[in-house]
Amino acid sequence: MRPTLSRLRTWDPAALTGHADAVAATGRAHLAAVVAVHARTRATAWTGVAAEAALDRVARELRSATAVSGTMDDVAVALRTGAAAIGAARSAALAVAGEASEGMGLRVTDSGRVSAPPVPWLGGVLATALVRALLSDAARTQQARLAVALDAVDEADRALAAALTPAGADLPSKGTGTVAQPRGGTPEGNFRWWAALTPAEQRAVVTDHPEWIGNLDGIPAHVRDEANRARLAADRRDLEERIGEIRAAGRYRESLGSAGSWDRAEVRADRDRLAEIDAVAQSISVPGRQLLVYRDEPRIRAAVAVGDVDTADHVAVFTPGVNSTVGDDLGRYADTMTNLGRDAEGQLAAAGRGDEKVASVVWMDYHAPQLNPDDPVGSVRDAVRDLGAGRAATTGAGALASFYRGVAASRPDCVHLTALGHSYGSTTTGLALQRTGTGVDDAVFFGSPGLGTDDVRDLGLPPGHVFVAEAPGDPIADLAAYGADPNRLPGVTTLSTAGDGSRSGSTGHSAYLDEGSTSMHNLAAVVAGLPDRIVAGGDAGIGDRVPVPVLGDLRERIFGGVDRDRPGGGR
Repeated sequence: MRPTLSRLRTWDPAALTGHADAVAATGRAHLAAVVAVHARTRATAWTGVAAEAALDRVARELRSATAVSGTMDDVAVALRTGAAAIGAARSAALAVAGEASEGMGLRVTDSGRVSAPPVPWLGGVLATALVRALLSDAARTQQARLAVALDAVDEADRALAAALTPAGADLPSKGTGTVAQPRGGTPEGNFRWWAALTPAEQRAVVTDHPEWIGNLDGIPAHVRDEANRARLAADRRDLEERIGEIRAAGRYRESLGSAGSWDRAEVRADRDRLAEIDAVAQSISVPGRQLLVYRDEPRIRAAVAVGDVDTADHVAVFTPGVNSTVGDDLGRYADTMTNLGRDAEGQLAAAGRGDEKVASVVWMDYHAPQLNPDDPVGSVRDAVRDLGAGRAATTGAGALASFYRGVAASRPDCVHLTALGHSYGSTTTGLALQRTGTGVDDAVFFGSPGLGTDDVRDLGLPPGHVFVAEAPGDPIADLAAYGADPNRLPGVTTLSTAGDGSRSGSTGHSAYLDEGSTSMHNLAAVVAGLPDRIVAGGDAGIGDRVPVPVLGDLRERIFGGVDRDRPGGGR
């Protein structure tokens, strides 16, 4: 929309130059402050898990501050360029309007319409008609000139807006129309970006660029679900077409020994991938489920929610451990989360809070180590090395922390958020919680070989909000491979896994989520925010009866000297 002449007269494009200087100076000052903090942190003699976390956080803040400073410099350049363009176009438009009204006596409206004034009788028909014709012709000419000038102002204004949009709202680079692709933003920034779009722009992004938002933390769950379902269907079509092309070209033959198998590696890989896609599709075919993460990598990574994460009063995020894969386990875990939600909502109803709803997420957006000798992606040797160093947990922790933040950011109504971690997934969860601002309210660790810390305070949760379950006969829970045995940490609440007549007991490493068990009841009570319904109790295994120094020596022998204070460290 063109600006009016009265608005143009009030504009002061030169003031934008002053704003540009202030923006650039602020960015440089912020960067200088973070650089100083980074230097001081690196110079300290502090060591240990918390020290490494601090160094990692400060390094990330330095990268962020560098990006922000660069962005603010871009904003400053855009403001200066815009000020010059808008200033020149404004001056030209006002000059044309002035010439028409003051120089030629024509009528000029605030919107820029030019017309001839009334012409009095000049003593003759011919003379009067001639003057009226001349004035009308002049009005049309000035009307056209003023229209061009006002269009130039509008174009300069829009150009500045387009230049500022990617720089100022965590959005860079190319986009569709005036919507730029979000890139490198925080979960909170991603939510602000999405909320700032019009409904039409949001629909265009979902339809034309689902890959932008399907895995973007901070975007509402129902939007991510729609985008990821579209991507999943497209990938399936592409795979089927590729397999069909190979078959049509005769580049395959079926093995005589097993009808239906393929001896071409490329076809076997495609069919294996198709089976993974089918597993994801099957897991979300149940009504009420959401596909919140879908990554097409050497092994598919995904996250599936049971229930509506956008509206539930309580949201739990469950991270499984070693040997878990999307193809083999996603559907089973989603069914387990259905049972957990049903138990939690049943407890809420019994507590007189039956209107509250629960959603649970199976989060498998990291490469859990695979000790399966038939694993098509990695090897057992790689998995053992990974376990010894805790690499997958450390890498996965960053993505998991971002996912937590995204749930919290997309729910400004302050949803009750619970982190659940089993086995190696509990180590990933513990490391994720050591990053600030996750938005998690409660955490439950079960069958845990360690949380990546010996101090529960490093998890950033209030006293009474960290829970540990350890079933009898669970050797993994006593390894203390990634920090002290969680069952022995001061400040944790231990959850019973024993049967009590109405509920079954859990034994071993893989029965914590059994339906109808005491441990499932306890997890559901935490997820529902009902601590008074928890059945507490320390069901110590043999490892809990062994002196700590002996356990430390055992860990030394098994894991090659992983330092308690440095999960993932070693000699």
